Amino acid sequence: MTKHLIRGLRANRGQEDGDPDRAAQVILDVVDLDEPPRRLLLLCSHALARAADMIGRQLAEDRKRAFLSARTDFQEVATE
Repeated sequence: MTKHLIRGLRANRGQEDGDPDRAAQVILDVVDLDEPPRRLLLLCSHALARAADMIGRQLAEDRKRAFLSARTDFQEVATE
């Protein structure tokens, strides 16, 4: 699998959606912000849309299964 991934990355070299020079400039700009973000997701617009979709689907799935997490909470101990 790793060899396949490396071949794919090499095949797409120079054809990425994002511009690394522009990404570097964004990083430099963020450093100067009064309130810089704690996390910075630097993706091109297309990749950001795909990531947002994936995160949304994951969140929806997590919410459907929240009752399972709730079952792991400590039960309150009755005081006598």
